[in-house]
Amino acid sequence: MVTSLIIVLVAWSVPSSAQSVVALNESFAGDYNYTVIGGSLRTNPNSGAGANACALGANDSEVLAGIPAGSTIVAAYLYWGGSGATVDNQVTLNGNTIIADRTFTDIFVLGNTYRFFGGFADVTGLVNPVNGQNFTFSGLTVTNGAPFCAVQAVLASWSLLVVYENVATEPLRVINVFDGFQFFGVDQSRSPNRISWCRLFRKGVERS
Repeated sequence: MVTSLIIVLVAWSVPSSAQSVVALNESFAGDYNYTVIGGSLRTNPNSGAGANACALGANDSEVLAGIPAGSTIVAAYLYWGGSGATVDNQVTLNGNTIIADRTFTDIFVLGNTYRFFGGFADVTGLVNPVNGQNFTFSGLTVTNGAPFCAVQAVLASWSLLVVYENVATEPLRVINVFDGFQFFGVDQSRSPNRISWCRLFRKGVERS
């Protein structure tokens, strides 16, 4: 079985952009599987009750689950994304300062110029092979004013991908981790109305 995992920092499609295309980052072969957590520093919805497209919190916490007992952590990758011209390559995870191993940027023009950035860091040493470990992400600086707020494009998000090995519970498989900073959309005639936080796409292909 071959499982391809794609981490993409997603926005809308626009006429003019310069993006980091999705490419293979790492490949693992063995009795492996993975789990993912993540969230956003956005605190309010774009519309409806309590709508505020600009509001941000200082941190976001998620609980890591889905790792069988007796597993060994093989890799843990932290991704983050933000709106703004200044790339923030330093964030905090559970009180630990994290410096990006790689960063991504994208610029596009649709009336205004919108700039976004992303970061990646290997944080394998911070993850324990147990369920219920809490992760708090903080320290991300983004632009949440003009021009992003007016078009609901404030981005401040994170995702933690954990690959683990367990010979008792997992079949032999190959896990391919792709990542990049790329825009997706189908209608360029419409004005941009929102930015998504880090989305994860999983595609599994079985081979005999």
